Amino acid sequence: VGSGEPRIDFSNDAKGALKLEPQRSNLITQSNDFSNASWTKGNNPTITTNIAIAPDGTLTADGIQDTDGANLKAVYESASVNSNSTTTLSVFVKKESTKVNFGGLMLLYSGGTIKYVYGIIDEVNGTITIAPESNIGSSSAKVEDYGTYWRFTLTGTDNGGNTTARFQYYASFSTNGANVTGNSIGSVRTLWGAQLEQGSYATSYIPTQGSA
Repeated sequence: VGSGEPRIDFSNDAKGALKLEPQRSNLITQSNDFSNASWTKGNNPTITTNIAIAPDGTLTADGIQDTDGANLKAVYESASVNSNSTTTLSVFVKKESTKVNFGGLMLLYSGGTIKYVYGIIDEVNGTITIAPESNIGSSSAKVEDYGTYWRFTLTGTDNGGNTTARFQYYASFSTNGANVTGNSIGSVRTLWGAQLEQGSYATSYIPTQGSA
């Protein structure tokens, strides 16, 4: 989408229509480059850059993998948010025909009483399950089908007086798809378009390269 160009929604009208949304900001500063220093690499996951064509047709999707199962491996980035806010995370994950274990998405609030919600992701069937280990006040999850990708969304409302929200993606998070089972080797998860925004649902993708 070019600067200043209106977004067109072709989903329900072959001729297209203006896509009307509230003004939002993507607080992630590098939405596609997970190798960038703005992303913290928890327990050193294997990151492979530009391994697949992204939903926008560019070779910009990155891979993240747990290759030894020694510790939970993840990439994460944090941003300042309003106290007791509702925040939504979203990310495109390439569909898999077969997989080894399940990836995971976490929204973590900090700065007050830590609150978090875990989403266990099935990259084959396109489901996201809120894990029972979550301790946040209220939460919801959603999946959208984008052809060769799923878009997974996780929303949580803070009830701990926190002022920081974290987007965190785990390379391998669960062995049974129902709860957090800890360390495990997993398939390569192909990610693109990470988004962290204040609000109760995900808007259309807002790309970032260096700043919110």
